[in-house]
Amino acid sequence: MTHPTALPVVPDRTAISRDRFAEATAGHQMTVLHDDGLYRHLRFRNPNRGEYWYDLITAPGTLTITGDMGDFLFRRVEDMFDFFGRRSATINGHYWAQKVIAGTPHEFDADVYKQNLTQEFFDVIDGLSHADRDDLWEAIEWQLFTAESAESAHIAMSEWDDSRMPLEDSFEIEVTSLSTTFLWCCWAIVTGIATYTDAQRR
Repeated sequence: MTHPTALPVVPDRTAISRDRFAEATAGHQMTVLHDDGLYRHLRFRNPNRGEYWYDLITAPGTLTITGDMGDFLFRRVEDMFDFFGRRSATINGHYWAQKVIAGTPHEFDADVYKQNLTQEFFDVIDGLSHADRDDLWEAIEWQLFTAESAESAHIAMSEWDDSRMPLEDSFEIEVTSLSTTFLWCCWAIVTGIATYTDAQRR
């Protein structure tokens, strides 16, 4: 077994979720269920099938997205359509996640976890022989990379006791990222707001 010589690539979840959203909602239409100032209830759904529908609901200071791909409640400014942008073509997932007051925007990301541990490995191998490097990497794969959740990853790192790669500050090693579900909902929000804004201008 040989050790890696480059960091593993972490997939671009923002781009992946954008493409999945566009494909899943290509036939969606907007229905305005309520529209009274800052009180809005908009539904987006394909009239020919029920999958991937979602609602946007606003009240002063809040926006809720609910539907097939998850539920999130945001709080920031009086009119949340202004917060997300009336005609935005991009999302700001990391910042928007800070404004979530209900829902879980992050999830365990094995790719991020493995990339960060690989960086820890690279930081210590200069003083190791090739045999030690391979042996250390084998231990990492067997003892750390088997984690399947954020909790099990942190437990594995806390139990790690190989002095060749100390993990005293393992709690600082990132093991999560924004979930594809949350990012999908972010794309749904900006697309829904843009659709509503365009309809208002007609």
